Amino acid sequence: MKKLLKELSVRACIYFSIIIAIYSFVALIFNSQDDVVLLNAGNILLYFVFAILLTVANKIFSIKNINVALRLIVHLIICAIAFYSCLLLPLSLTSSQTFVGMTFFTIVYLLVAGIVAIFSARLKKNLEKSENYTSQFKK
Repeated sequence: MKKLLKELSVRACIYFSIIIAIYSFVALIFNSQDDVVLLNAGNILLYFVFAILLTVANKIFSIKNINVALRLIVHLIICAIAFYSCLLLPLSLTSSQTFVGMTFFTIVYLLVAGIVAIFSARLKKNLEKSENYTSQFKK
């Protein structure tokens, strides 16, 4: 249990660092005023909660005893909840804007999942081919 908590906390901190770095880079590009504080304590805490939820979703997705389709659905649901509660909800968007945001998230998620599935299938196929290969020139 201690090992699992250590692994989850390390991964959450890595995700959190990446999220803050991306946010800071985007803020640096688009912010024209230097006196505006873009990252307050509440936003930082929400980004950390988002990182923790992503870590939990990824850990659940890595469990091999569960069917791949079920793992993907659970991963999507946890990521969607994290995206909504930590990134969209604090913005106080209208319902139509929230719907567009969640639709965009779902489309991007499914595109990335499809691309990963294609590459995983090709990698698995190539590994199976290399395992079945027998050399004709064995010494």
